[in-house]
Amino acid sequence: MAFELAVTSVNLSGDQGGLGISRFHWNSVAGNPIAQADCNAANAAIRQMYQSNNNFWPQDITLVVQPVVQILEADTGRLDRLMTAVASPNTVGGAGTGNYSVGIGARINWKSPFVIGRRFARSNTMMIPLVASSFQTNGLLASGTVSGLNSAAATLITALTAVGLQLVVWHRPKGDPPAGGVTAGIGVGTVPATPSGLRSRRT
Repeated sequence: MAFELAVTSVNLSGDQGGLGISRFHWNSVAGNPIAQADCNAANAAIRQMYQSNNNFWPQDITLVVQPVVQILEADTGRLDRLMTAVASPNTVGGAGTGNYSVGIGARINWKSPFVIGRRFARSNTMMIPLVASSFQTNGLLASGTVSGLNSAAATLITALTAVGLQLVVWHRPKGDPPAGGVTAGIGVGTVPATPSGLRSRRT
């Protein structure tokens, strides 16, 4: 049986730097086929991760958890089907006030205890942009920002685990025809105090 991999996308708009997208890969811990209830639960948990820290996001920013979830075959990357989550609402509006810099914010480092290709599997989610009050006067992220985002990451992992799901790092398949795709369950998400930035090829 081919193991399934689900992909939930979160679209960001309102930033002067342009549109943004984050993708969360997840699957069943037991290797079961992805069900409608799984999509509902995963999308709701992902939205809550953003909603719980919406005071860090500028009011200009809107994040939308896309209801359409892609179901892939993990080994080959083949798109098997699309499923639509019915969890509502799916939008998060930024509530932070004050100035902010385009392309500057935080990064959640997702870490797995499993090794793929002689290295521990790793991934990250950029939480960008964040309002000025999310930072200290020395330029580092404020302790409240770090703790808030760390808590949100842990809550996401716990919420998925409670319904038999897990965030994963996906090592993409290679070759023609493609094969060898592997998933590794994520055990923890941590946020460093050092800010992260995004670059544009146009600047």
